[in-house]
Amino acid sequence: MIKYTYLDGEARFWDRIVFNPVEVQIWIVNLMPITGEIMAYDRWNLTTIDFPWEYDIDDLMIKVFAWKGDKLNFLVIDDKISFGIIQSPEVLELDDVEGMDLRFFFDETVSKKLDQLEMEGEKINLNQIEKAE
Repeated sequence: MIKYTYLDGEARFWDRIVFNPVEVQIWIVNLMPITGEIMAYDRWNLTTIDFPWEYDIDDLMIKVFAWKGDKLNFLVIDDKISFGIIQSPEVLELDDVEGMDLRFFFDETVSKKLDQLEMEGEKINLNQIEKAE
């Protein structure tokens, strides 16, 4: 099971990962929404991921995919669950993003693409969670 919250544009997963942090945080993996100039491990207790690549951090595998407009899309895998943060519906056609248990998104075009591709797994519109709280 994954514990997640979404408030004011910032999504938190467990207490270990934050997407689109309001402020980059220590002791947590910070997933940035757009491509940065370079991926940075600024300090031993600060991890910011803002570049397409595959990262192995503690017991997490994080795959990062870019698409037009420098938006980043993430696949996070641990030993119990895998989930995606999808900003660009086109990345759903890549073989690497199949098999996610959960797919988090912000834009209805992602939901429509998931339906079109008949992908299994739960889909969660983070914008609807924020409005419901």
